[in-house]
Amino acid sequence: PFKTIEAAINSANTGDTIKLASDYNGNVEVEAGKNIILDLNGFNITNVGSSNTITVELGAKLEIVGNGIVDNTEHGRAAIWNDGTVTLSGGTYTRSNENGQDANNNGGNSYYTILNHGTMTVNSGVTVENNGKYSSMFENGWQNGAQNTSGKDSVLTINGGTFIGGLNTIKNDDYGILVINDGTFENAIQSTVMNWNKTTINGGEFTVIGASGNAVVNTYADADMDMGSLTINGGTFSCAGPLVGIGK
Repeated sequence: PFKTIEAAINSANTGDTIKLASDYNGNVEVEAGKNIILDLNGFNITNVGSSNTITVELGAKLEIVGNGIVDNTEHGRAAIWNDGTVTLSGGTYTRSNENGQDANNNGGNSYYTILNHGTMTVNSGVTVENNGKYSSMFENGWQNGAQNTSGKDSVLTINGGTFIGGLNTIKNDDYGILVINDGTFENAIQSTVMNWNKTTINGGEFTVIGASGNAVVNTYADADMDMGSLTINGGTFSCAGPLVGIGK
């Protein structure tokens, strides 16, 4: 009965499910204090203007279920920007106008598909894509740790799903804590996982197609937010270069 997702969110009680009835063009904001489930129900959400498609504020909780696409078309904007708590249990997340040419040229339209500054869990049945070569596909943490005024870690747990593309597929950045239990990760530019802070890999398939790529890149910068702590307990890795590339 609601014309906009925002109206449905404003009327929702804790734990309510909002189910799409058609494709939606607009920007979704989940404000602090809200705790909802969004069922894509086979439909798509696309941003309007220079905004993230879905923004989850600090103190808000969102779970996304069902099949459907969450797309962002604008430069410097993500399909999901999370400062709160997000669980992805379904859906495909992409940037359909991504045009990153290489590590030095954004092509006028590039960014992470998903950016996590809060707590995020990704389960099987999720697909995240980025066909560019400038931005990493999935950013956990902060590119500039000085912007993290709270000093709290960004925590990302991946239990399954398919993750394809980007300069790096998963970048665990300043103040990032990453745990990968399962999933399929593919990259053709640099690495499937770039770790700056703390990463544990317990399983999954990691494939890099390229003449000298590393499945994982591990980098140390300082003892506070870029610890370069990498633990690999399991998984299948395929790459032309060494399994782990060491950066500095």
